[in-house]
Amino acid sequence: MGEDQNQILARVARGELSAEEGSELLAATNSIHPAQTGLTKPGTLRVKITNVDSGRVKLSINIPLSLVEVGIGMGARFAPHLDDSAFEQVADAVREGSAGKVLEIFEENSRERVEVWIE
Repeated sequence: MGEDQNQILARVARGELSAEEGSELLAATNSIHPAQTGLTKPGTLRVKITNVDSGRVKLSINIPLSLVEVGIGMGARFAPHLDDSAFEQVADAVREGSAGKVLEIFEENSRERVEVWIE
C-alpha cells in the first residue's frame, strides 16, 4: 500500500474522515485495483454495530466489495479485540460470492452486536 493510502487510513483512524469518505479517497488514488484484490464483483459490504441495551446504532457503513480487503484492514485497527478469523470469514464470503448476513458477533463487554451483510 502506498504512502497516500496509509495517510488516508490514518485520517480515518483519527476520525478526521468517515470510513465512507476514506473509501472514496482510496478509490480515487487509483492504486488499488479490484483485479489485484481478487474481489471484482460489484456489490456492497454492509456493517452495522448496535448497542443491544439501548438499540442505538453506533456504526452503519457500506463498503464497495472491491475495497473489502482495505475495509477489513481498517476494521482490524478499530476492533483489535476481535479474532482475526472473523475478518477472514468475511473476506472468504466475499470471494465465494455469498449474499445476505455473513457474520454476527455479540461482544459481551461492550454490549454491542456487530452484523455484516453482503448485498
